[in-house]
Amino acid sequence: MYRIRNYFTKALSQVWNLLTRHGQKRISIRSLLTLLFVFVSVVPTLLVGFYFYNQSAKTMNERISNYSNQITGLTAESIGSKLADVEAYSIETAYSDRVQEYMLDPVPVNDWSRNQLLSSIRQDSGIKVARQNEDFIVTLLNPSQQQTIIYGNYG
Repeated sequence: MYRIRNYFTKALSQVWNLLTRHGQKRISIRSLLTLLFVFVSVVPTLLVGFYFYNQSAKTMNERISNYSNQITGLTAESIGSKLADVEAYSIETAYSDRVQEYMLDPVPVNDWSRNQLLSSIRQDSGIKVARQNEDFIVTLLNPSQQQTIIYGNYG
């Protein structure tokens, strides 16, 4: 605090000496007081302005960061929920009796058997209610290594 006061005292004395030089035209007292008034009123205003600007910028950055973290958390939670639904549906479909029967029987895949399995999956309890208006794709590989892709819409 002493250093700051000492610095301002020296600066003011240098300004005073500059304004009141001997041998040159002096500035009137009125002009000098006006100049000092502006200096005394502007400097604290600028200091307070910079302080509050920094505080508000810091607060806004913290709030934006918190908001971004909340959005990220909600998005992660939503994605986790959707993945859990897909996992549950996949397990339910894989262990369905109709799918297991289809997998054990190495009958060549044709449109009729594919549609029959699709109808069976649709009729399983709770699947249509839980998955309305969503597309699905089921890939099955039977013992003869023949791949069957079943797709449809629950809507």
